[in-house]
Amino acid sequence: MDELDVTVAFANLAVEMHFVRPVITDSPVYHVVNGRHPTVELGLLATGRVFTPNTVKMDPDSRLHVITGPNMAGKSTFLRQTALIAILAQSGSFVPADGAEIGLVDRVFSRIGARDDLFRDRSTFMVEMLETSEILRRATPNSLVIMDEVGRGTTVDDGLAIAFAAVHHLIKVNRCRALFATHFHELADMLGCSDNNKGQGPFSNVKFFCTDVDETEDGYFTYAHRLKPGVNRDSHGLKTAQLAGLPNSTVEVAKGALSWLKEKRGGARHPHELQALGKALASQQ
Repeated sequence: MDELDVTVAFANLAVEMHFVRPVITDSPVYHVVNGRHPTVELGLLATGRVFTPNTVKMDPDSRLHVITGPNMAGKSTFLRQTALIAILAQSGSFVPADGAEIGLVDRVFSRIGARDDLFRDRSTFMVEMLETSEILRRATPNSLVIMDEVGRGTTVDDGLAIAFAAVHHLIKVNRCRALFATHFHELADMLGCSDNNKGQGPFSNVKFFCTDVDETEDGYFTYAHRLKPGVNRDSHGLKTAQLAGLPNSTVEVAKGALSWLKEKRGGARHPHELQALGKALASQQ
C-alpha cells in the first residue's frame, strides 16, 4: 500500500505539473532541458507568475560549471533545482523539465545558505568551511555537488583563494559533476576563462555561465533568471539594497563609495585615500 501510494502520488504530480520521464544511464552526464524548481514553480503559479526554466548539460568535457550573476537573479534556485531533479529521477519520479538524461548519482552534496552553530562554538564561516571540507573529502566521480558562495564569510582575498582551491580540488581530485556559484568574478580569470567560455589548461573541463539584470531607460530593472554562457562581473548589490528599502541617502553614499572603488580596481588602496573617501562621502550628507 505504501508503494502504491507513493507511485500514484508521483503519477498525479507528473500530470498536474507536466513532468517528463527521465532517462537514467551509467554515463557520468547530467543533461536537463528547461528544468524547473518544483516547489518554487508552485509558489509562483499561486501568485499568477511563471517560473523561468533553465537548461544544464554536464559531461566529461564540462564537469564543473562556474555560475556568476547578481543577487536575487536565481543562482541558488538553479543549483537547488539541479539537485532536486537528480533526487526525483532516482527515486522513481518524473521530473520538472522538457527532457532529462541523468547518469547515476551516488551522493548529492550541498553547500548552500548561511547559518551558525554557536552552541558548538562554530561561526557562520566555520560551518561553511566544515561543510566544504566534508564535500571535498567525500565526493566521488559519480557524485553531484552544488556549492554556493564558498568563501564569502571572510576577506575578499581569503575568500577568493578558498574558492579557487575548492574548484581545483573538485576538478582534480573529486572529478565529479558540480555547480559552483560565486560572486568572485576574478575566479574566472584564475581558471583561464576564454572566448568560448571554457577554462584553459588544467581547467579545460570548466564552463562559465551567468545571470544578469535587464535595465530600462526609465531607470527600472528586472532580473533575467535565464542562464547564458559567460561571466557577470557586476553583482548589482546596490539594486538589491534598494529593493530591500534602504534609505535613499544610504544608497547614494554606497553608490559614491562603489564608484571610487571601481576606479581603483586592480590598484593599491592606501589607508589615507580610503580615509579621504570616507570624509568626502560624509560631507555630502
